[in-house]
Amino acid sequence: MARSADAPVACMKRGELGPRRGDGLGGWSAIVGVLSKHSSAIWGGGALSERRSRKDLCSGSGEKRARERCVGGQRASCRKFLPHVPGGVEFGRFVVKRAPSRALRDARAIMLAHRYRERLAGLDHATLLSYAAELSVANWREADALLAKHSPLPPWAHDEVLLSADLLPHVFATLQLEDNNAASVCQVWKAAWVATNDGRRGLRPVALPEPDFETSRAGHHAAELPDGNLLVYGNGRVPHIVNAGMQTIRTVECDFFAAVANEIGLFGICTSTNGRHAVRRYDLPSLAMTHEHGAGLEEEEEHQYFALTLLTLAHGGLLFALGIMRVPMGGGDDGEEEEEEEDEEEIVCFNAQTLNVRHRFGRGMFGDGYRVCGMAAVGNELFVLVGAPNNSIKIFSLFGAHLRSFGLGDCAYPRQLHHFDGRLYLIDHHANYEDTRIVVLTLEGERLQVWTPDAGRALNRLLGIYGRKLLIRTTDATPLDTCMECFGNSRLEALQGV
Repeated sequence: MARSADAPVACMKRGELGPRRGDGLGGWSAIVGVLSKHSSAIWGGGALSERRSRKDLCSGSGEKRARERCVGGQRASCRKFLPHVPGGVEFGRFVVKRAPSRALRDARAIMLAHRYRERLAGLDHATLLSYAAELSVANWREADALLAKHSPLPPWAHDEVLLSADLLPHVFATLQLEDNNAASVCQVWKAAWVATNDGRRGLRPVALPEPDFETSRAGHHAAELPDGNLLVYGNGRVPHIVNAGMQTIRTVECDFFAAVANEIGLFGICTSTNGRHAVRRYDLPSLAMTHEHGAGLEEEEEHQYFALTLLTLAHGGLLFALGIMRVPMGGGDDGEEEEEEEDEEEIVCFNAQTLNVRHRFGRGMFGDGYRVCGMAAVGNELFVLVGAPNNSIKIFSLFGAHLRSFGLGDCAYPRQLHHFDGRLYLIDHHANYEDTRIVVLTLEGERLQVWTPDAGRALNRLLGIYGRKLLIRTTDATPLDTCMECFGNSRLEALQGV
């Protein structure tokens, strides 16, 4: 016998559909039997007593009596009872539910609308507007659709405001890169976005004047000088001082790298006579060396660095560098084997005027080996980029107190950190320097942009920021090893929008 449309929609045994296939009418009889105890009206059409139903649910007598009275029970009995079960009731092992019909759902919606209409009619106009505004904020899509239906924009607002060729450029000039969804609204808005793109912060390529010297195997640092010129490296690590047109003003007859400059002077790292790195200060504009700090000469035994790198200038006449030292691991057996060493890193703060060490900090905080991959001074704080596997940025005060940290999300091998006007720039790449990209962050670590070069080009280094442009070095080939000088055909490029 086919089951009636009024029969229960779900009859489940604690999550299982029931009655099971093959049970015949016996399963429905059991349900009807359980229900029969709770009201004599089941057989006579009366109302179901809620109090008696709850009482009998806790006893098993109802099921037994129902089976005695309804042997081979009929589905008609179930149909007769179900109207008295509002929404479904749980009886022992069974849950009986009925689904409201479409007509019933529509009736409920109409009744609910009438009820709200009567209640809202008693509110004053100001209160009604306040409630409508609150609900519109929470359900703004529905509110916009409703307003568009009942109160559409007049044609003048559409043509003379939203699509105004005179007004849109002024409006879109205030939008930043993170507001780029506005460009996808319509073609007119996209054209306004493109027309105002030059003044918007966000990395994008810009033409760089061709240098008058070879850069195919250039060095990997650049420094903006206080007079507005730029110190950049050509082939053979020869420093060139160039103007904004990338034309050479003079070359510098000294071998240094990792140069930075401010009004105090030009600072660079070179190899000292003992084979260790040394920090030097050069006078501007004469470029005569005035001070030198040798890593292995002036330092006591505990702080003898075989390498210094990542020069960073900060407020208050401070110069920071990363010092790398080699310390014994305690290996060797009775002196028969050579004692093994490991690298440790710490940050050294110099007086920029005299190159005297003021303080050191961070030792043991960055992990084993070469972990610190970049530093940038922002106001009274020093941002330190810690590479894989930590992939984080640690923020210190200029006196060495650790303030906070944040992670870098899906970055694989981050390196080289630069700061400009409240934004951080770093390079990230995957294994073998593939899929290189520039990641732009806020000072709180929020990601603003990810910029990738065109197909066939790979990012090599961030050289520095000059004239509100980020100078980068790219190459045609993706290197397969970690030697950054093992591949040629690199060139200087620039990105505007920093």
